Amino acid sequence: MSTKTLRNVHLWLGVFFAPTLIFFCLTGALMTFRLQERLPGGSPAPAWIALAGRVHMSESLDPKPPKQPQSPAASASPKAADSKAESQPGSPTPPARRAPSVPMKIFVVLMALGIASTTVLGIVMAFRFHRSFKLLWGLLLAGTLLPVLLVLL
Repeated sequence: MSTKTLRNVHLWLGVFFAPTLIFFCLTGALMTFRLQERLPGGSPAPAWIALAGRVHMSESLDPKPPKQPQSPAASASPKAADSKAESQPGSPTPPARRAPSVPMKIFVVLMALGIASTTVLGIVMAFRFHRSFKLLWGLLLAGTLLPVLLVLL
């Protein structure tokens, strides 16, 4: 492939996927602090944050995703399986979970904002340095509407 072809493919894919990338970066930043569940004061999350979190996590607008059918062996309750594991001598106990690192959460939010910002800058550069505005607007519109339509299906 020629350099010009590679640049064009990069441009087209970048503009097409930019809206979805920005959406997932920003919703992921909100979810880093679990804002889709409750706000820091304990009040419920605003509806738009909860909705964005559902789309981010389960690719669905439904409050609860449909349950997956389970095999008969897996249908036993998890507590029963845990009690069986505990009753067997020599069975390993699960390691204790460490508390989440707040500095790491801050870094992840900054990373998400950085990716979203550079994606917006990429869109701006595409429009400044490419002559086919109709193609760019079409790709941007398609990259925005297609994920919305897929979530609604």
